[in-house]
Amino acid sequence: MTSSKRMAANKANAQRSTGPRTVAGKSHSRLNASKHRLAVPISDIPELAEDVAQLARRIVENLGADESVHEAAVRVAEAAIDVLRARAAGSDLLNQLSLWEPEPQPSVSEGADGEQSTKGGDGRTRLKRPSGTRKGHGQTQEPTADLSVLITQLEKLERYERRSHSRRDKAIKVFEELREAAANVGANNVD
Repeated sequence: MTSSKRMAANKANAQRSTGPRTVAGKSHSRLNASKHRLAVPISDIPELAEDVAQLARRIVENLGADESVHEAAVRVAEAAIDVLRARAAGSDLLNQLSLWEPEPQPSVSEGADGEQSTKGGDGRTRLKRPSGTRKGHGQTQEPTADLSVLITQLEKLERYERRSHSRRDKAIKVFEELREAAANVGANNVD
């Protein structure tokens, strides 16, 4: 159980934790969730609305389907485009990684007192900009210099892709069930 002293300290800390206060800080933190925009629902991205509508029309074009089947087709289209978005983000990250070469390993030297020292950094594998490229020229995003950061980003993107595949598979299943039900209703009405 939390003591009253600890609860008072927690309340005091919470009062000081108000987030960014400056305009610059607020504008920077506003973009935290939009690095790759994969967490944003596709229905909230107006530039993809026409792609979703067009794909949904192609899915149901020869079915003469009712409204519920068309709505299920829209969900399939959204999920399919989400899969493509996740793949594209992963591909961009891999392309960014392929532009970089590992820096030479730091040299290890032995000091006068017999201790070994590492020159050139913190021991992590770092990547350097290839020769002939300059910051901000021909690149849409500044590549990350730390290999561990790139690996973490790839893992996160892989999770997004798995989720989008799962959403797409579920949407297809629902679509197929509704399509079959509509076809059965149509067949019963003909008889």
